[in-house]
Amino acid sequence: SSFASCAKLTSVTIPAGVASIGDYAFNNCAGLSSITVDDANSYYASEDGVLFDKNRSVLMQYPQAKIGTVYTIPNTVSSIGQSAFSYAANLSSIVIPDSVTNIAISAFFYCSNLTDITIPSGVTSIEAGTFYTCIKLTSIVILENVTSIDDSAFNNFSALTIYGKAN
Repeated sequence: SSFASCAKLTSVTIPAGVASIGDYAFNNCAGLSSITVDDANSYYASEDGVLFDKNRSVLMQYPQAKIGTVYTIPNTVSSIGQSAFSYAANLSSIVIPDSVTNIAISAFFYCSNLTDITIPSGVTSIEAGTFYTCIKLTSIVILENVTSIDDSAFNNFSALTIYGKAN
């Protein structure tokens, strides 16, 4: 939680020497619109202002104030990190590719304008707080491989419809 709740932080540049970024490092940074990683960094990368591990297989942090209402996760991503999209109020739609097999705890926590989402077939569980307080989320498609949904995965909804879909 190194920079958590730093409301006036607008951009971050991660230098080549940074080898570890802890959980919730940029959580609830209301003004954060871009994260840039030095190309020489051996552990992390950024693409279009979004933070990834070096191989771009883990999406670690989508900046809360990033401009745009739709985000398509790159096909290299297999895991969406803990609280990766938390508080991303500008997003109404997130396209998750079939390459994603893991969605961590609170990944979409308080995405207040997210309206619909499809969980890809490789995902087998929906963790605690994944969609907590996504108050405009009205439709979610869960493909056949999801075998467990945590009790608190979908909290604070008024009009959510969950659809199952077989391939």
